[in-house]
Amino acid sequence: MCPENEKPDNPDNDMSDANPVPGNSIIPWQCPDDLSSLSPSQEAAEGPGWETAFSSLSFRQQATLPIIAGSLSLSEAARNSGIGQSTLRRWLNDPEFCQQLDLLRRDASLFAIRKLQAMVPRSISVIVELLGDADPAIRLRAARCVMDYFVQMSKEHDLRADIQELKDALDLI
Repeated sequence: MCPENEKPDNPDNDMSDANPVPGNSIIPWQCPDDLSSLSPSQEAAEGPGWETAFSSLSFRQQATLPIIAGSLSLSEAARNSGIGQSTLRRWLNDPEFCQQLDLLRRDASLFAIRKLQAMVPRSISVIVELLGDADPAIRLRAARCVMDYFVQMSKEHDLRADIQELKDALDLI
């Protein structure tokens, strides 16, 4: 039986063990107070994090995906979404649901990477500034930071080159 067709008396849909997240509107990282009361017209919710096509998922599943993606455990996801753990387990056995969850997690990771990348120039400026500090301990820590990042970047560059070399060799086969 599809989750959107579940009856309220379904024991898998028991919401008594979970506290819903407060909120009046659907936003990507927040769940409405009562997912069961949402109308089908609300399934057209759009915004950051909703770009993925949720073709066969119910609105409750769609609304719960960001909460699961941001939770450290199933019990935390159940508490934060207001959905019972057994329902979440059943949803996590659905390949379509898992695929959408993986896409959402990947999108969140890429967003975080982009944010970090945007902070790199300012961080470098701070380190350069600290390299000129009067305190030798601060200068030493800044220099170590530069060297550590240089070593990491060199290893990453070498790894990327090795991967590209392997890809090129596979293309020849």
